[in-house]
Amino acid sequence: MLDCYTKHMKRIILLLVLLVSVVSKAQFGDLATVEFSVSSDKQGVYELVFSMKLAEGAYVYGSSDALITPPKLVLNLDSSKYYSPLNAWVIPPFKTKYVEDFEGNVTYYDGEELVVKRTIKST
Repeated sequence: MLDCYTKHMKRIILLLVLLVSVVSKAQFGDLATVEFSVSSDKQGVYELVFSMKLAEGAYVYGSSDALITPPKLVLNLDSSKYYSPLNAWVIPPFKTKYVEDFEGNVTYYDGEELVVKRTIKST
C-alpha cells in the first residue's frame, strides 16, 4: 500500500516540477532564472525548494497597500489526498518602500537569489 502512495507522490512531484519549469520560463523570461527541486531525507517526507536568481535591477513584489499594485509573488500548493504540508512556506524577509508609480508602500525582494522552502509528507 505504501508503494502505491510513493508512486503517486513521485508522479505528483514530477508533474509539479515540469509545470513550475514551464510556467516560470513564460512568467519571468530574462528577469530571473527559476529552479525547483525536491529532496527527501526520510521516508515520505519531502522538502520543496523554489529558487529564483534575479537579474540585476529585478524585483519580486509581495503584498502592498498601494492604489495600483504590482503583481505579487504567490505560491500555492493545492491540497491532495496524497500529501499534507508540514509547515508554511519559508520565505526570506521582504523590504518595504514607498513607490510613487504605485502610489503607496510595496514590499519587495531585491537580493540576488530568492529561496523559498516548504516541507510536505506523503499520506
